[in-house]
Amino acid sequence: MEPLTIREQQVLDLCIANAEWYGEEGGFCYEETAYNTLGLTLQQLKGYIGQLVKKGYLLTCEDCYFSHVVKSLRN
Repeated sequence: MEPLTIREQQVLDLCIANAEWYGEEGGFCYEETAYNTLGLTLQQLKGYIGQLVKKGYLLTCEDCYFSHVVKSLRN
């Protein structure tokens, strides 16, 4: 996987925290992360999520409750 920028790592950490809260094999809802603590708008968060998907850290989840899955937390 490609290395992350500092901001990408911060966003990934938020995604991991939300996924761990759910406890559902890495599934999370990006809208429920504390993105505003990083000074990000929802649109900016979506951009970082897209970068994390491209870099292979997150998977897009279709036809399920969650928006994405943290790849490293998936069983």
